[in-house]
Amino acid sequence: FFLYCSLIFVVVCVMESYNAERRRQLYEGESGAYRSDKSLSSSPKFIVLFLSVVGFFISVLYFSSESKTTKATIRSGNLLINLATKSTEPTEFEKSKSSINFSLRRVGYDPLPYFNSKLKNTPKYAFLDNFDAVIEPSTDMELYFYSEESVFTTNEDRKFIFKVCSSGSSESVCKKSSFYRSAAGDKVSGSIKFDCDAYDSFEINLYEVDLTQNEAIIQQSTINGVCLQVRRELRSLTEADLAKFVDVSYALWNTTEAEGLEKYGSNFHNAAYLLKLHHFNAAQLDADHIHEGNGFLLQHAKITNIFENSLKAIDPSVFLPYWDYTIDDSQKKSMVDAVIMSEKLYGRMFLPTDILKGFSYQNDKISDGRILDGRWANLKADFNTEFPDLKAAYGYMRAPWSMNPSPYISRFTSVFDRSIMLPSCQMHYDVLVSYSSMMDFFYQIAYFPHATVHTLAGGIYGCDALMPMYESGYINSLDSVYNICKNWIFTLKEFYRHNLIVPKQNCVVNEENLEESVCGFDCVEEHLSLLQKALLLSVKKDSNINLPDATAKWTEFMCDGGPGGKIFPGDHLESASPTDPSFWVVHPTIERLFHYKLLSGGFANEEWHSDPEKQTVCEKAICYNATYGYTDYWDHCCYGHFEHDQMLDFESGDRNKHIGLSNAELLKAGDPRSADYSLPYIYDGFDWDHCVDQDFEGLYLGDIDAIMAAAAAQQASSGQDINGSPSKTADGDVPDIPPPLNSGGNNAAVGGGGISGGKGA
Repeated sequence: FFLYCSLIFVVVCVMESYNAERRRQLYEGESGAYRSDKSLSSSPKFIVLFLSVVGFFISVLYFSSESKTTKATIRSGNLLINLATKSTEPTEFEKSKSSINFSLRRVGYDPLPYFNSKLKNTPKYAFLDNFDAVIEPSTDMELYFYSEESVFTTNEDRKFIFKVCSSGSSESVCKKSSFYRSAAGDKVSGSIKFDCDAYDSFEINLYEVDLTQNEAIIQQSTINGVCLQVRRELRSLTEADLAKFVDVSYALWNTTEAEGLEKYGSNFHNAAYLLKLHHFNAAQLDADHIHEGNGFLLQHAKITNIFENSLKAIDPSVFLPYWDYTIDDSQKKSMVDAVIMSEKLYGRMFLPTDILKGFSYQNDKISDGRILDGRWANLKADFNTEFPDLKAAYGYMRAPWSMNPSPYISRFTSVFDRSIMLPSCQMHYDVLVSYSSMMDFFYQIAYFPHATVHTLAGGIYGCDALMPMYESGYINSLDSVYNICKNWIFTLKEFYRHNLIVPKQNCVVNEENLEESVCGFDCVEEHLSLLQKALLLSVKKDSNINLPDATAKWTEFMCDGGPGGKIFPGDHLESASPTDPSFWVVHPTIERLFHYKLLSGGFANEEWHSDPEKQTVCEKAICYNATYGYTDYWDHCCYGHFEHDQMLDFESGDRNKHIGLSNAELLKAGDPRSADYSLPYIYDGFDWDHCVDQDFEGLYLGDIDAIMAAAAAQQASSGQDINGSPSKTADGDVPDIPPPLNSGGNNAAVGGGGISGGKGA
């Protein structure tokens, strides 16, 4: 109105000015004198001009205010404009619907909690403040009202139509569907599907129409959407999505790398490729570059993301679920009963004849550890044809300290150490409240909150190989047999890492009787005295090492293919753990835990440790250097666990080259507090409703500093060190090993770890 008036004023002003000039010319022409009384006076002209300017500025301010209000309202998702009539006082119908809150959801799933305006205190990814819906790629999405009662009346003559349009490109693509109640009162919901890439943006328009008035629009609302993958807990998957996930995952095992790249594109990598990536970084002689240190969580997130991208290369609608094993623990389930160890997922596990003694030569066949049924039944182990420095004895892609002769992927679960259980709610809660330093959190997350999954899924075969030592009096008791056994595979790893033992080469599997396959380790002659000292230290709590020939007997047990090599882990519990398909749903669980930690206040100290001699960077800050032949603080000992470290280049086989994102780059991309979060996925929410004795929600809503202080006080009273630097060893009796042939180097000891503490895998 003001703009219209101002334009009229301008026109009047111009016309009057023109007429005044014309009259002046006429009067001057007729009489030679100017007749001012016939012209437009200056005062009215100034009044007209003044009103025109005022009208113009009022109109500009009005439209500016209206534009800002519209943009803000669109972002909030609450724009409700009655297109038929607009009065200064909203109608009763408008009033009843002024709080409408809608979004989109994947068909078959609960809506994401991030966009419900009624959930004021829900942990939320910061960048989602700019959006009101997530559109998952290549899958059916339907309209969802957070409060359906507020948008439906008993009159079935109204219907909602939603139109979703891609934005941010020159060619917008729109799709629409509807949502209504039938005459019988049933909800009828249509869906849309977009093939989109992460962070593609969308405009979502909602129209309520009157079916009795030729679908006349009653009101409309506009919100913004973004394309993202959503990772959900395994049990929440629909039957169809679960079956599709298993099918697509299996394709990574039965498709060669070359075939997959040609068929599915450059994002595809098969299971063998991913196994080599993990194994090359975890099985090196000097150190484990993706476990046992501050890089564990981020390094595994990198590997897991490659796996998920491979799935999506085959089918973009497939997402990688996470397995929250604390649910299984809260239900008093063992690994054998866990949801993942079922025929429809990763196949059932075989139980040993004596669950308390584990898989033994006396009672069980090595082949009993194979996957029993399901898609991966009798899955075979890959051979190592590319990394000659990492050869396992029988030629399989297994840890050099593993003498497992089985051609099958092996699971040797047992309960002979009853302290080992699936990670519990309390373990996950404790790691959230116990560490104010991000580095302490990174270090500890690998152990009790996660590692026993691998311990229980992998397990150990052949503890009864120690029985002759017990029967000859060199081991104190049967309990001592299992105390030594539960740590033995980690003892072997430490001996290998310090170049005290090497696996025999070119061993032959006895296919008719796997148990009779003979291989083992050779002991490095120049370090034999150090090995003997370390051996006795490793068994001293459970063995009479003061017997005159104890050193000779334990050396015989270890060296020249002795029975020490007949005790070995299942595949889940060593550097080749990704060969077991159940590996892939384990690590997203602790990444989700980390996201929640950041959203619940984060850390008082987020600086990376950079000095492994004075700070905890990795478990073994000193390591063996094959070039120089002795152990010391070398730059490569903790590589993989510093801020700017990448992964070793397994493709070239050159451990001095590095590939992929750095830890810092991934941490920045995956910080849920940041508006610059750029991972292609989010998690479906942060609730632990099954944890009835722990207040996970209180960590977000309460005073996190007070909660952490109380937790520290409680645990300090029980003798546990919480907020100090974490121990460099897990529970266990692996000996400290002084550096062999140390020519002037630092003489610090190296810690080990036992099965109860659990190593990351």
